[in-house]
Amino acid sequence: MFRFGIKSLPHLALALQQARFVEQEAESGKYQLGAALLQLGNIYLDVNELRGRSLAWADNLAIRTGEAVRVGTLHDDGVLIIHHVFRPDNTLQILEVGAHLPLHATALGKALLAHDPQLAVQVLARPLPPLTKATLVTRAGVERALDAVRTNAYAVEREEAIIGEASIAAPIFDRRNDSSETFLDTTPGWSTQALVLALQPIG
Repeated sequence: MFRFGIKSLPHLALALQQARFVEQEAESGKYQLGAALLQLGNIYLDVNELRGRSLAWADNLAIRTGEAVRVGTLHDDGVLIIHHVFRPDNTLQILEVGAHLPLHATALGKALLAHDPQLAVQVLARPLPPLTKATLVTRAGVERALDAVRTNAYAVEREEAIIGEASIAAPIFDRRNDSSETFLDTTPGWSTQALVLALQPIG
């Protein structure tokens, strides 16, 4: 058992926050578990407010569109999938909770980048690896895509990350107007109907 003096607790909390093991709520000042703890188990997923609030909504959307639905959050230099609803059919599917997706080649990542200028500058300053022939790998190409996200209020990608898959995503803003979490609907190929349904309020 470790024993810490009261004076050392603020330093410990700061170290944990810098490592993203804990996050501090701006309004109350209280701490909660951070995204980095996902690598140590599923505790973070169970207490994550975004995941908890999106469970029923994501399930409903999957049923209405007939497509898979994922919810992700910004983590390091990618998107961490924290909830995944399978397509409501009998096809073989793999649970993607805990997967780390690239920002530049996914609709979910573009939705995040479009509303985080500082992050976009950092990402675009690095080489953008091509995942398929359709992956946007130039700064100008990604910037045009991000402009379209801000104009349309949703992001799209078509076979940029995986051949045969297309996806759409819209940001979810928290009480601080922070879009560090996004909602994602993934479709095989392309579906205009799924896109329209995904952008309609459900409930």
